[in-house]
Formats: sequence, C-alpha cells, structure tokens
Amino acid sequence: MLPELVRKAVPSSGCQVSSTAWASGEGASPALYGNTVVVNWDDETDNDFIVALDKRDGKQLWKNPRDEDTTWSTPLIVEHGGKAQVIVNATSKVRSYDLATGRELWSCAGQTVNVIPSPVADAETVYVMSGFRGSAVFAIALGRTGDLTGTQATAYLALVPFERGTNNPQNTDPTSTVGPRCAWAPSGSSASR
Repeated sequence: MLPELVRKAVPSSGCQVSSTAWASGEGASPALYGNTVVVNWDDETDNDFIVALDKRDGKQLWKNPRDEDTTWSTPLIVEHGGKAQVIVNATSKVRSYDLATGRELWSCAGQTVNVIPSPVADAETVYVMSGFRGSAVFAIALGRTGDLTGTQATAYLALVPFERGTNNPQNTDPTSTVGPRCAWAPSGSSASR
C-alpha cells in the first residue's frame, strides 16, 4: 500500500528523476507516522524539498523548500512533549519540522557532505552523524527551538575508535555507534573540537 501511494503521489508532489551526487541515485526512504507519509527530496538541483502526504489518499498536507545537496538520509519521526516532529540529517543542517504543520522547529549545522546515515533517537536526544570527507557525530537535545548550532543543546560525541575528522567510514551506522562507547563533549568545549 505505501509504495503504491508514494508512486501515485510523487508526481503531484514535485518528485522527479533527480540529479544526485556521484550518480548514486535516490536513497532516502519515505517515513510513515499515523496517517502521514514524509518524503525528503534533496538532490543537486534547486528543487530540494520535504513533503508530507496523507497515506489514505496521497493528498499533500504540507511541503517546504530545502537548500541542500544530495542526501540519502531517511527522515526520523519522533514524539517529544506530546508533539510529533520530523528530523532530517543533511549536509548543510540537521532540521526538525513539526509533523502537523511543516514548520521548522530547530536546525543544527556541522555535518559533512553527502549525508547517508539516518538519525536515531532516545526519549530526550536525537543522534546524527556523517562520515564522508571528515566525520561528525552529534547528540541534539529534543524540545528546543531555533538554530542550535554550538549551543548547550548540542554535543559532539567522541566515539572510540573514531576521532573527529578521521577514521569514520563514509556509511556510518548510528545503531552500532551510539551507546556505551560514547563520551559527551558539550559544543564549544575544548573536548568538542
């Protein structure tokens, strides 16, 4: 049902054959939450966007333009404080959108190019990472708003054996790296650089 809905809704949502980095094609999967399907569409054109569709009929609920290079990250939908939000990891910024309205709740810069890993979360924190031409692994506190770059709401995670900027594989896997091996370093501290 979901693939059929997305196939039918995609043309009216603006999705088309994309121009992606390295000719790798699209890779982000749609995310489903209740009756809402979210599709992220970041590529090398100026037509980047995120769109929410009603799963029952494909009707567009909201659509926001995005200014991102190719991203293969699948959106993560989490509930925090009684409100569902869509979190998308990307090259320029990680962004969170209100699932009901599409309004941007917060953003955080600092990832590397060609983001592939999807975010993961626990009850209070979302974890995002990237590993192409460098490495970045951040923990971002849920429940905040605005630009969170470099604030106390974010922390760089020092992972063993990874070091910032080296040794991270391009296709990092948050499910295998987030956990007891993490050491917190608040953004702006000497340990986070």
